[in-house]
Amino acid sequence: MERLAFAAPILPGKTPQWREMVSELKRRSSEHDASQRDKGVETEHVWLQETPLGDIVIVYQEGEDLASYMGKLLQSDVPFDRWFAAELKEVHGFDPSQPPPRMEQIF
Repeated sequence: MERLAFAAPILPGKTPQWREMVSELKRRSSEHDASQRDKGVETEHVWLQETPLGDIVIVYQEGEDLASYMGKLLQSDVPFDRWFAAELKEVHGFDPSQPPPRMEQIF
């Protein structure tokens, strides 16, 4: 099983939209759980970290082939996945045509 942790800054002024997205994810938890399982994510924990430089989302995941998660989400035809991918792009500024930022595990 793979483990992955990463930080995703929230764009300035988008924290209220991020909170609305999280509320929607909670309302649609069965769809979210199914989407995660379909893409290899078995466990996910998410925290909101407020910093002087802006809010950051800290994500911890366990599962299989986690590096391919975002690609699978962005290529999905499932309406929930398309909504979720659009929300992530809107609040975090992810460009789906670009690879994720480089991440290096230090220890």
